[in-house]
Amino acid sequence: GPRRAPDRVAARAQESSDASWEPPEKIYSNAIRSLPGSATAYRKVLPLGKAVLRRKAKLVKPERISKEKSQNVAEELVWVMRGPKLPGRDFKGGFLTAPHLGTPSRLIAFEDPPVAVERLSEEERALQGRERAFGCKAIFNPRLRVPASNVTSVFWEKDPSIPGYRALVERPASVRVQGYDPKGQAVDFVASGWEARLLQQANDVLDGVNFIDR
Repeated sequence: GPRRAPDRVAARAQESSDASWEPPEKIYSNAIRSLPGSATAYRKVLPLGKAVLRRKAKLVKPERISKEKSQNVAEELVWVMRGPKLPGRDFKGGFLTAPHLGTPSRLIAFEDPPVAVERLSEEERALQGRERAFGCKAIFNPRLRVPASNVTSVFWEKDPSIPGYRALVERPASVRVQGYDPKGQAVDFVASGWEARLLQQANDVLDGVNFIDR
């Protein structure tokens, strides 16, 4: 009867993932793939002029998410997004999508590590909506919904496919995102602040839209 409903809702909330994901540490293959010129080197981020960045990316069939090919693209996305591990070089956070690497699939990765947030003043954190750092997240087939409140914020954005260029963009301050994480678990959570901005930027790329079109 109706009394059972809250239990079911609670169970569903537990089952859904917030997309947090850390690629498995493959020391050997990462070292090899980080070498420029190696046959299996990680792909480079494509410049904006490439057609794949201007097309609508394709949905990944849920049963394919756990397959090696999909997992490899997700891992590569995170390693390329973070960039090479060099002395004195920290990953400053950001996002990357499968189309950025030439794969026309609906897959995004994004992260805002503590080292990036700690560098900001309290004022900057508040302005950018970056009060809390968050670890790596990866989502297949993301679907975004903007809440009815419709509060927006304006901030600078940049994109890996247009290095050195940035623009002020107004976006909803929070979004609900659904999809699948790389483990194939259903993703369903509300993102706000910087996380919501990265999500919206990444999702735009999947639709062939770049922030300079906004």
